[in-house]
Amino acid sequence: MSLMELSVVGLDHQLSHEDTAFGHAMARALTERHPVNTSGHLAQRLRCTKKAAENILAGHLSARSITRLVRAYGLAILIDAGAAMTGQSLRSFILSQAEEARRDAAKARGLALELHELGGRLPNGRPSSTGGARRTPH
Repeated sequence: MSLMELSVVGLDHQLSHEDTAFGHAMARALTERHPVNTSGHLAQRLRCTKKAAENILAGHLSARSITRLVRAYGLAILIDAGAAMTGQSLRSFILSQAEEARRDAAKARGLALELHELGGRLPNGRPSSTGGARRTPH
């Protein structure tokens, strides 16, 4: 993306370490998979030039390169790079998501109970039709 395009989307012109952290984590994950001749193996797997593979290994990712990486290596490559970047293991991520789901489920049960109690306060357990427009038979 050019500086002009970065400006248009409201991003800073200077890239920080945080902006490139995922690209560098991806490069490390790829180097772990191919410790020898990494760019050559990557170029072959992605069906791209060695120069393009070297750019990826330098941490420069695009939507196209990420798509090719996922197609070539599967979802595991994203998980490995994401875990390395965040310092969180896949196991701890799954456990945190499970805990969040439990909290959401408890909240939903509480809201359902509250709704049931409110419904019980209505005459005959049904919403009132007063105040609404009535249809007249033809």
